[in-house]
Amino acid sequence: MAGSVEILRDELGIAHVRGGSLAEAFFGQGWACAEDRSWQMEQDRRRACGRWAEAVGAVALERDAFMRRIGLARSCERDFAELGADTRAMLEAYAAGVNAYLASRPALPPEFALAGVTPEPWLPWHSLAVYKLRHAFMEPLYRKLWRGAVLRERGPELVAALFGERSETLSVPPGAAQREAAALAAELEPCLEGLAALAPGDGGSNHWALAGSRTASGRPLVAGDPHRSFELPNTYWQNHLRCDRFDVIGFSFAGVPAFPHFAHSARVAWSITHGLADDQDLFVERLGAEELARASLRTETIAVRGASPVAIEVVATPRGPSVPASRSPGRRSPSRTRPSTACCRCSRRAAPRSSTRRSNAGCCRATT
Repeated sequence: MAGSVEILRDELGIAHVRGGSLAEAFFGQGWACAEDRSWQMEQDRRRACGRWAEAVGAVALERDAFMRRIGLARSCERDFAELGADTRAMLEAYAAGVNAYLASRPALPPEFALAGVTPEPWLPWHSLAVYKLRHAFMEPLYRKLWRGAVLRERGPELVAALFGERSETLSVPPGAAQREAAALAAELEPCLEGLAALAPGDGGSNHWALAGSRTASGRPLVAGDPHRSFELPNTYWQNHLRCDRFDVIGFSFAGVPAFPHFAHSARVAWSITHGLADDQDLFVERLGAEELARASLRTETIAVRGASPVAIEVVATPRGPSVPASRSPGRRSPSRTRPSTACCRCSRRAAPRSSTRRSNAGCCRATT
């Protein structure tokens, strides 16, 4: 790069990056992160893109098939194209720093040799893929699927006993949407008990700040709980970034520029907590010939270390990407009707009564 980038290491090995400009600072951050966490970056990128089986074999095949079917990598490419110029410039400078480090022919972590892979060039949208991987499955997807399984097997009474009663308020704007909601409520009446059991409800976590008058040091404290599991290496990577625009130290995700969760400057500090927001919707799809005609279908091939490649069918309906009910990751013919789970809300329009088995689970029970 034109200009200068300096990376210093303190006695704990923490990287302190100094750049003359914003671009130089993010270039240095990419270099330093790759120097410390290149294998973690490679692992998260492959997992996000559905390519982990290339490194670890058939044990990752089912997970790779799921990631391909939900289209996380494709969504990141689309997102990158829509970003503002400043954000794209940040991601591009960071990627250039990662690639400059890899081009310096460093001694790579031993995991690369064990897995039989070499790091590929880091593309700017790969940072979005890592960030989404680290957030997309924290809630409420698994919680909804688990409640659905309990509801199907044991009914709403056990769901209520396990998760507690929920009190939800539905707000519908006036006009056509209100009339549509009223019609939908009547249609769903036979299965309202089941739907109520599936309602995710509100969640919360802990996030607090203390004024300096309440601390031993006399300085304010701010804290948040990101709900991260223990990992080795840690989910977060501590580093310090300084340029003509800011001087900040904190925690980054390996493979993601800047400090999205925890950091501070000389005057400002920030942190996050997990609010347990309901930001994912699930449907049970019944893909007959008519539904498949409106869906997009393609075939993708997953390379598997130590085994033959596996072709999978990727289906997306107007409501979102679709995941087949079968756990087999291999290709299946879409020509027959079958239940399938898509990323949409469970309180959908009920299927025609002739094809839906009424029970406590109501429309949430997948039937063929």
